[in-house]
Amino acid sequence: MLEKRGSKGTIKIGVLVPRSKEYPKAGTSVVDGIKLYFTIFKNHFERGKVELVFEDIGVGSFSSVSEKTQKLILEHQVVAIAAHINSIVAVELAQLLHSYKIPLLVSNLGEAIIGSSIIPENLFLNTFQFWQSYFLLGQYLSENYNYKFAIISSLYDSGYDPLRGFRKGADNGKIVNEIFLNASEGSGLISELENFPIISKDSIPALFFPPRLLNHFIDNTQWENQHLVVTPFYTNNNNQPKYWAMQAESLSSTDENLTQGAYEYLETNPDLFLILGYRCGALLYACAQSLTDDKHDYQMILDTWGDFSLKLAKETFSINPENHELSGDIHLYEGTSLSNKKCMSVVQSSHISNDVMRELSATKTAFTNPYMFY
Repeated sequence: MLEKRGSKGTIKIGVLVPRSKEYPKAGTSVVDGIKLYFTIFKNHFERGKVELVFEDIGVGSFSSVSEKTQKLILEHQVVAIAAHINSIVAVELAQLLHSYKIPLLVSNLGEAIIGSSIIPENLFLNTFQFWQSYFLLGQYLSENYNYKFAIISSLYDSGYDPLRGFRKGADNGKIVNEIFLNASEGSGLISELENFPIISKDSIPALFFPPRLLNHFIDNTQWENQHLVVTPFYTNNNNQPKYWAMQAESLSSTDENLTQGAYEYLETNPDLFLILGYRCGALLYACAQSLTDDKHDYQMILDTWGDFSLKLAKETFSINPENHELSGDIHLYEGTSLSNKKCMSVVQSSHISNDVMRELSATKTAFTNPYMFY
C-alpha cells in the first residue's frame, strides 16, 4: 500500500553522511550538531516527531550520493534531504531532486564559488562563506596596508576558491609570487619550498593549506617575523603574527544554548563542524515546524528556508535570497592564534560587487574535498 510522506506521525528527513577512514570526524561532528539542536529544542511537531534517516555516502562522490539519495526517496519517502557534500555535487543533486519536489540543504564551509544563476530553487546552502571571507580579507589588507603578497599553496587539494577569492580581493597586482608545492606532508613541503627563490621580506606569505599541513608548515619554517596570511585552521600557538578571516560564531561559539548543550550532552566545546551541524539542525527544525498540510510540503519548506534567520549569541544569520546561502558578518582577524586575536574589521559578504561575483563564478570551480578541513 502507498502512504503519504509524513502521514504516520513521523516526519522523515534524509541525511547524507560522509564516512571514510581518512576523514572519520566528517561522519560524526556535523551529525552530532544536528542531533544536538533537536535535543535542546525538543523533537515534537504538529505532524509528529522528526526521524532522521542517515545514509553513508563514503567520500561524497556523485555516484554514491545519487545512489543513496534514490534510496531515501523510494524506500523512506523523505520530505527533505540534508547533506554534507561539495557545493558542485550539490547543484547536480538538487537538479535531480527537483523532479521529485524534494528540497536539499547542503552544509560545508563554503569553499566553492557557485554563481547564483545556477542555484536551483530547491537548493539551500548552510556555509561559513569561506571563499568570500578570503576575498574580503585580501581586499582589506590591500586597501589598508602597502603589502605585497607571496601565495604559497599545495597541489594537495588545499581550497582553491578561497585562494582565488584572496587573489582577486588583493587586486592581482599585489601578488608578486605564487608557489604551488607537490608534497602531501608537512616536512616535504618545507624541503620543497627550499628549492624556490627566497621570499622577499617585503612581501607577506599567504598560506593556503589544509589543516593537517598548516600547523607543521607554520611551526617549522622561519618567517623572519613577517606577518602571515593563513586559513582559519591553525590550532597551535606561536608568536608569529597572522591574519585570517571567517564568519562570526564559526570557529568557536559563545551561544549559551549551544555551549551548554555541547557540554551537557557531548562533553565537548563547540568546534567548527559541530557548529555547522547545529546550524543545519536549526534549518531542519524550522522545516519540520512548517509542515502542517502534507499536500504542500515542498513549497512550505522552500518558503520557510527562504525566510530563515538564526541568532547565535549576538550574531544573526539569514538566507541570502539571491544565492540561498546562510549569510552573516565576516570577521577579519589579526593575532597569533585563535585564543590570542583581535578583530580588525567586520564586513558583510554583500560588499562583494556583482561584477566580481560574475567574474569569479564564470570560471569553472575546481573540485575541493569538503572533508579535508577536519
